[in-house]
Amino acid sequence: MTGLRNRRPQRPESKPWLAALLVITVATGCGGGDGIADGGTGGTGITAGVVTERASIQINEQTLSTEDAEVIVDGDDSATMDDIREGHVVRVEVDFDRMTALTVERDTAIRGPVQGPLDDRGDTQTLRIFGEEITIDDRTVVAVDGESLSPGDRVAVSAFHGSDGELIARRIEEAPPGPGLRTGPVRQRGATGEGRFRIGSLTVDYAGEVPSDEVDDALAENDFVRITGQERAGQPGHFDAQALERIVRIGGEPGDTVVLEGLLTVPGVMGEARLRGAVIEFDDAEFVGGDHNDLDDNRRVRVRGTLLEDRRIEAERIEIQP
Repeated sequence: MTGLRNRRPQRPESKPWLAALLVITVATGCGGGDGIADGGTGGTGITAGVVTERASIQINEQTLSTEDAEVIVDGDDSATMDDIREGHVVRVEVDFDRMTALTVERDTAIRGPVQGPLDDRGDTQTLRIFGEEITIDDRTVVAVDGESLSPGDRVAVSAFHGSDGELIARRIEEAPPGPGLRTGPVRQRGATGEGRFRIGSLTVDYAGEVPSDEVDDALAENDFVRITGQERAGQPGHFDAQALERIVRIGGEPGDTVVLEGLLTVPGVMGEARLRGAVIEFDDAEFVGGDHNDLDDNRRVRVRGTLLEDRRIEAERIEIQP
């Protein structure tokens, strides 16, 4: 690998549009709007909704066409809407003047072989890949032959990322042969040794693949990255990176409306939380289903707000989800 790459989808230059962000859990079947983006669907607005078929997204009883959308899966822009399935967590950039999706993007959270049997924990189960635990609950779509997972099965997981980088699976599907993959926020860069950082409970070693000073200059704590490589033989939880790519998770321009769904991280700063790597300011937000006292680590929420100059999001509405 020659260096750390960034990926940011490019805006078309000739037509006015809003490059805002929609993060949803894709589902097939009928469904209406969720209310989170009321008032945000005219001109330059964005909303969250339910995908009712692969060629369109149903949003608050409006249909958003995806027929001409660029589809990007794990950085590959040759993907199509056939690669977007029930349970995938996706990022969508939208032109509401034309009611069309410009890009639909998803990133696999982890890809590799199942290690050992599933562990039952009451209402949830846990799956292990590269020594990491992935939570499976009643919202997880398991799309493998026989709908059961066995040790050695090679799978790809689409998931929400928890406050410490842990994974809450939304879709698990069969994966083809190839290198392992993990995406997530960088933590403890350099604390576990030169040329290393952590994603979740996984120690990532990138020394030898790219000059460490080049990564150190470009990579910061909480940056979201995609790594490919393989688990070190005999050392579960230790991953040797063969490629490293930083992912721009928010995009857009100041003033854009942004709708995010995911799991919160609450750093202890009054009036702030973090969602999908973005700092959320919620002092003036309207709350639905709870109030600010319900904002804690790994709380599932949907947030609508405005992207500010400093890349923070000023929340207008926060929906506390069960």
